[in-house]
Amino acid sequence: ILKKTFADYGTLLYIRGLVYTQDGRSIVDTIGQRRFHVLERGMRDGYHTARVELVRDHPIEQHEFDGK
Repeated sequence: ILKKTFADYGTLLYIRGLVYTQDGRSIVDTIGQRRFHVLERGMRDGYHTARVELVRDHPIEQHEFDGK
């Protein structure tokens, strides 16, 4: 059993751009796409892995934004 080191929920990201800097860092431009729930964690070749389930979001009605 692996120690829980990450959150139970996350967001899949669409990478729009990637720039590598001269000092070895990188600048990543992303947009959140879908939320997911982690069902199971693992390790493979020294990398953290997970089995996830996509979260089905329900659209928010305008009146919910307005606080009415």
